[in-house]
Amino acid sequence: MKLLCLALFLAAQLVGGTAALAASPWGTSFAKIRREAEEGKQTAQCKLGYMYMTGTDVPRDDAKAFHWFKKSAEQGFCTAQNYLGSMYAEGRGVKQDYAAARHWYEKAAAQDYSPADRNLGLLYAEGLGVKQDYARARAWFEKGARKGFAPAQVQLGTLYAEGKGGQKDTAAALTWFETACRKGSREGCEQAARLSPQR
Repeated sequence: MKLLCLALFLAAQLVGGTAALAASPWGTSFAKIRREAEEGKQTAQCKLGYMYMTGTDVPRDDAKAFHWFKKSAEQGFCTAQNYLGSMYAEGRGVKQDYAAARHWYEKAAAQDYSPADRNLGLLYAEGLGVKQDYARARAWFEKGARKGFAPAQVQLGTLYAEGKGGQKDTAAALTWFETACRKGSREGCEQAARLSPQR
């Protein structure tokens, strides 16, 4: 399962991340995806949840998105576990519940899914459902950043720049922002440019 989650994550990164995933055809019809989802195929269930969450080829419907992400997540599919965590964190299709969000993020993170590392970091950085803890946030961001996930690299750079969760380290912050920038993160590029004269 770890390899499948990693392969899907890397494929999404190669085509430009989450935004590109919404626009990329899966090479199969909505009817086929729905049929496979109803047959219990976890990847199809996750795709169907994503389609409902984003309104891709179907009207946006958070309750249906939640339903399909939950079915896939319960089968151990890390991408769905992460999306389900986000549905709980944002209160989309379900009552907002940060403890449930953390539970599902942790399940996805246990399978080395970088977006879940970043999401756990955000919970700790913001104190959402947990005691605010910048050191733990930094540890989660670093885990995702070292796997090459640009949003985690930006978050880690921000904590280094602000001295939260450890010593302030402008050089380390700039390194992480530049790394994210090279991966195509506009925010990483902007933060690197802002920090460069201070070096």
